[in-house]
Amino acid sequence: MKKFNYIVMSLVGRGLDGVVKEAGGRLSLGSAVGVSIQMLAALRGLHTVGYLHRDIKPGNSTIGRPESNEIRLLYLIDFGMARKYIKDDGSQHRPRAATNFRGSPRYAAISAHLGREYSRKDDIESWFYCMIELFKGALPWSNVGEMKAIGDAKVKRQKKQPEAVRRQAIADLLSGCPSEFGQVLKYIDDMKYTDKPDYDWIIATLRSSLSNAGVQEFPYDWETGKRNAAPGAGGGGGGGGGDSYFN
Repeated sequence: MKKFNYIVMSLVGRGLDGVVKEAGGRLSLGSAVGVSIQMLAALRGLHTVGYLHRDIKPGNSTIGRPESNEIRLLYLIDFGMARKYIKDDGSQHRPRAATNFRGSPRYAAISAHLGREYSRKDDIESWFYCMIELFKGALPWSNVGEMKAIGDAKVKRQKKQPEAVRRQAIADLLSGCPSEFGQVLKYIDDMKYTDKPDYDWIIATLRSSLSNAGVQEFPYDWETGKRNAAPGAGGGGGGGGGDSYFN
């Protein structure tokens, strides 16, 4: 009798990208932050068992099924690009000198665009781009088709760039966002390859963005049928998310 390898997965509900589309192209602050916290918690679980996802995006998350009373539960799916980042002794693999691009250009970390080895930091960076898009409806490079141009837009906020260029790139990304988003982005950008993300601090900071805005996480937008007008790419209204990055 032939032997087969197989995997058993839970039956889940709709994809997060479709849910967001039905909500008008973006989520309210409470829903965007709540969903992002769940996505980060799932990512922490994956990192804890020694794997990187390397393709974090809204399309690789789903909500649970109403029949299972999981409409408020988020699942992280699609591990086709996952890679083990730790050795059997618990230490991290040394970064390869060069790697091929992995992920989805819109959400890929800067390291992916530069051909560098992925780390936990890079999964978190991709997660952050997802959160911005969930809340604002778009990223500054959402309408950019060429992968190199998308990477160039992200690289502009690196410390080696001229100060004016950095500030503009960060302002474009964080316009209309709570100041706490800027704090989280700065933390991510300051991380090194081997650093273990402080997931608890990130989650606590995001929860502060809700309490400081007087916003509740629940009910989620898809529970109420709420629709949110989507701002244009790079837009999102007023707000000083970029200012907090430099403070």
